Amino acid sequence: MSIRDYRSEISIGESRTPGPNGSFPEPLRKGKGVESLSVRAHRERELRWVSTINSTDSAQAKRNKKIRKLLTEGVPSSVRYMVWAHVSNSGSRKLPGVYAQLSKRRPAVAEDIERDVEILFPDAPQLQDKNGPLVSVLFAFITMVPDIRYSRGLAIIAGHLLLQSPEEDAFWIFLGMMDSYLRPYFSLTSSQLKVDTSLFMRSVETLDMQLATRVFAELKVRPNEICTVWFSSAFAGVLPLEHLHRVWDLFFYEGIPLLFRTGLAIFSYARPYLLNGPMDPSVTPKDYLLHPPAEIFPTNPEEFINQVLNVRLKDDDIRKARVKMEAAAKQQQQGIRKAGSIQVQPGTQVHLGGGRQRVAS
Repeated sequence: MSIRDYRSEISIGESRTPGPNGSFPEPLRKGKGVESLSVRAHRERELRWVSTINSTDSAQAKRNKKIRKLLTEGVPSSVRYMVWAHVSNSGSRKLPGVYAQLSKRRPAVAEDIERDVEILFPDAPQLQDKNGPLVSVLFAFITMVPDIRYSRGLAIIAGHLLLQSPEEDAFWIFLGMMDSYLRPYFSLTSSQLKVDTSLFMRSVETLDMQLATRVFAELKVRPNEICTVWFSSAFAGVLPLEHLHRVWDLFFYEGIPLLFRTGLAIFSYARPYLLNGPMDPSVTPKDYLLHPPAEIFPTNPEEFINQVLNVRLKDDDIRKARVKMEAAAKQQQQGIRKAGSIQVQPGTQVHLGGGRQRVAS
């Protein structure tokens, strides 16, 4: 998208008209003073992002340190979907007319999709329409990628993208998000979610054994229950909206390790309630993980994202461990194992956060 296209898309506070040379005029005046520094900083950040999008190759965005720095500093909501589209390289997937054609086809799971959209996003009735954009995006995706298992997580993610993006843009961003990171979680053949659940549990044990013992042994919270909700929705519906957006800003760049970091950050914020018991007796310890109350998080999403980035975890260790554990799981699937059991071969070593875990069978 060019700067000219961008200016027709956004309006912040007051409309602005570019001058003859295409640049913005001097900051608008409000009453007797100049516009607030926060608004000016917001607009400057917008322009930095537009300039970066127009001057960098989308295919190389995930290797660009400037983009990583800008993502860490924050993404203005007015350009967020454009940033997500750029970092996910969704433009390379976009084919004229394909979405319109796919969205008209009715997949076998159409009734499941229509049932889910009726109850999701109660504050966004446009997404609850059986003939609306959320149904269309999901129909198109399931038609295009038939080798996946539909679950509500797909609808939750697609719905949140539609709240940020025009319909067709949301579809191609969704496809990029799935192809790059999340598709194995919904695959009919992949064991990636089970592998990541096992790896995440060991991450908690490495960083906070007391908390891991409390949650997994004493409270008997099942790791797969938590990770299925968290990872298959990329924390949509789990985190406050602004916190979620900041996580997704970086997720498009960082990938799966950021999901681990986010989960560990949630554990850290929920820690007092998990160890000492909830203050509200109507809230169970598991609720603090599956449906954490907004008040356990800092009100400023930047403080939350800083906590996520400061988790003592080496992203490369996570990536290497996932490959090793997935390979071990595939080998076991080929052998004689009881149905549904995904275990890592005895002796497989997993390095996390500077520590080493030996995975037992």
